[in-house]
Amino acid sequence: MSETVKSKFTVEDIMKNDIWLKDLERGLTVAVEASGMEYSSDIRKKINQLSEGDTIAAELESRNSLRTIWAFEDIEREQVSRSRARV
Repeated sequence: MSETVKSKFTVEDIMKNDIWLKDLERGLTVAVEASGMEYSSDIRKKINQLSEGDTIAAELESRNSLRTIWAFEDIEREQVSRSRARV
């Protein structure tokens, strides 16, 4: 049975077939499939734009009962807020 997780993640490493994400709420690191035939063109584009150190909000779905294979269901890059001090 699959499980779906929504959380904020930091992109720790990008490899050929996997993207390693650290869950900022749970402190766990997971490998997510970077390529998959089932990904929409929108998700593929977002995956290709990821860089190490990015903070993202994502929805992941496990692909096996052991929860060792994960795939993206949705990705949104978190905007870094920049505030300017008024003098």
